This record gives sequence, structure tokens and C-alpha cells, in this order.
Amino acid sequence: MEKLRNVLLRYRQLNNLTQQQLADYLGVTRNNIANWEIGRSTPNNLKTYMVIAEKLNVDIRLLQDDETLLNKDSNLDGTKLALYNQLGELTEDQAQEILNYINYIKSKK
Repeated sequence: MEKLRNVLLRYRQLNNLTQQQLADYLGVTRNNIANWEIGRSTPNNLKTYMVIAEKLNVDIRLLQDDETLLNKDSNLDGTKLALYNQLGELTEDQAQEILNYINYIKSKK
């Protein structure tokens, strides 16, 4: 919880976002953001962590004190997590091209 509150506040401010702006982007209340930043609570699913990481342009691992949620909520291993973390740097066309390639590879099974 300590990691989340420190990273969330710092990177939200570095990205010039208010709590309300981040809350609107995540589809949560401003109170959720405030509670996460003071350590009163944390997001309850991996998807929220992933969207926060994407919006703030940080590695998702910076947001978590341990990898419990990563292990419990998904099957992201190191390679898949590395791929996810690179997505924010791609254009929409590049991301679509990668998705097409993934679908091609999966169809070869």
C-alpha cells in the first residue's frame, strides 16, 4: 500500500492531473483516488492497476508492494508484463499491427 500511495501521488502530480481528472479517466470517484493516496484503501483488481500505470506512464510493478494481485488476478508472467508495459509507447496503428500478428501466431496452433 505504501508504494501505491507514494507513486500515485507523485506521478499524478507530474502528469498535471487532479484527483478528479484521474478518477474520471478510471471511472471511479475522487474519494477513491484520495483514499488510495493516503493509504486508506487500494484498487481491488488488476485492470485498475493496469489503467493507472498506463495513464501515469509507469511500470505497473511500481504501484504494488508485492506481486500478490498480479499473481492472483492474472497469468501475466515477466514477458507478458514487459509487453504490456511497452504498449503505452506505441501508436494505435502499431498496437493494431501487433495484435494482428498475435492473432496470426495463435491461428497457427
